[in-house]
Amino acid sequence: MSWSIDTRSAKFKSMTRSAEKKWDEFVRHIERGATLQDAADMLGKSCLKLLSNGVQWQIRLSQSERATFELQDSTSTIKVFAVGGHT
Repeated sequence: MSWSIDTRSAKFKSMTRSAEKKWDEFVRHIERGATLQDAADMLGKSCLKLLSNGVQWQIRLSQSERATFELQDSTSTIKVFAVGGHT
């Protein structure tokens, strides 16, 4: 299954260039058909995890920067809430 990424309502915070590159790489992997886990694994130590609310996911872009999103299975969409900062 191929996923799309929806960043229309996402909040982007200022990030280091390294974190920006990781985010861009993650998006590129997803757009090329990688699974969520595979895209996260390709980033290295991204620590993909399901948050305690049981709905939102998070990946680490750097030691202090994260991206938070939700999977919408019905539309195969990854809805992004925040990129950058410690979400």
